[in-house]
Amino acid sequence: RSTLFPYTTLFRSGCLRLWSEAESPEQARDSISTRVAELLASGSGDRNAVRGFRFGSEFLSSAREHAFGARTDLAMNLIDSCARILIDLPKQPVKPFRVTEKSDVQRVRPDGAIAFRTHLTKTGAGFRLMYWELFDGSIEFANVGTKFELEIV
Repeated sequence: RSTLFPYTTLFRSGCLRLWSEAESPEQARDSISTRVAELLASGSGDRNAVRGFRFGSEFLSSAREHAFGARTDLAMNLIDSCARILIDLPKQPVKPFRVTEKSDVQRVRPDGAIAFRTHLTKTGAGFRLMYWELFDGSIEFANVGTKFELEIV
């Protein structure tokens, strides 16, 4: 493990640099892909099972609105959470995103994508990552919101 430490530190600083300098979804995508590569290099996950992904139209703006771009601790948490979902080793439990707070029915888009959410933080506002699992098994990261936000875009 100690021999991986410099490698891990290098990747993490690379992820954060890519994320903080991202001016487009493609550049932000590189940050998450870099973290996926780091996790795979450390022996986490199965290289053949990595899911494809994309961002919804509100993902980056919602992340930045809630300081997941400016604060490095929050940014790294978001990058890591996204990457771990892609290798099926989520950082926190993933739960269905329901039609309403009291409903047992999971949200489904007209194209068949199903909605999920997971904790990013548990203190303060309690932020969540909302995402869609698409029909082909790939992921569309939709938005970041507070615990009480009942919207997925």
